[in-house]
Amino acid sequence: MLAEKLAAQNVDLQAARDQAEQANRAKTQFFAAASHDLRQPLHAMGLYASALAEKIQYPEVASIVKSINTSVHALESLFNELLDISKLDSGAIKPNLSGFAVQDVLAKPRGEFTVEAAAKKIGLHISEEAHAIHSDPVLLERILRNLLSNAIRYTTEGRIELTLERTDNGVRIAVRDTGIGIPEEHRQRIFEEFFQVGNPGRTSKKGLGLGLSIVQRLCELLGYAVHVESAAGQGSVFSFEVPLGELPAPAPVRPRASSASPTDLAGKLIVVVDDEEPIVDGMKVLLSGRGA
Repeated sequence: MLAEKLAAQNVDLQAARDQAEQANRAKTQFFAAASHDLRQPLHAMGLYASALAEKIQYPEVASIVKSINTSVHALESLFNELLDISKLDSGAIKPNLSGFAVQDVLAKPRGEFTVEAAAKKIGLHISEEAHAIHSDPVLLERILRNLLSNAIRYTTEGRIELTLERTDNGVRIAVRDTGIGIPEEHRQRIFEEFFQVGNPGRTSKKGLGLGLSIVQRLCELLGYAVHVESAAGQGSVFSFEVPLGELPAPAPVRPRASSASPTDLAGKLIVVVDDEEPIVDGMKVLLSGRGA
């Protein structure tokens, strides 16, 4: 009798597991199939808002347009996080490993996050040490962007640091902050989808709680182990180790292009190809406003 009950329970558990996996696959397939259709109106909205911002001269109207742009960018960021999770779960993202200088993936985040940190009056230091590493530069930059964004989001005062430390087998990359920290009971949950520390009201300004889930998935994809050191009220440190690599042969020197302004398109003929009419119209408005 007991054996029959256990067998029935196992059947029920397996059925529930299969149902959950089927639902997860359906979610992943939906985002993969609908990503193009969902992106297009959002992208068109951003183009129109950018074109409008360049034409507005009245301060009160410019403020409204700025708010529209901010909302569009926030929505794009949240949507990109959902798509990243979907692509990672479906196995659509494959690493493209190569040797490169670690500073190659730090240049853009250094400029962008320095401005963001300054707006919150937080100090930000990103190491300028030179190391040759072996990784996927696009995926690695995505990891670092998520860690830096998360650090700035949960830090109200103090300092954030991205450090590079040479080890026996590679380079240890660490992002330190003086933010709210992570209580020990939540240490294992922070990598779960939609889980957030310090955001009980689910304020959209703090994202969806997918940043660290993406970090963990990307690190697993690249074969890195993420280490977390933190305490409530004392900040956090997220770190992982990247293998050493060799720099590629230098590219041949090309003649320098003219130093004309990148936004000066007067007299230029530009062909925009897209299968969505709103995107073409938005690009036409934006580019023609710059003289093309």
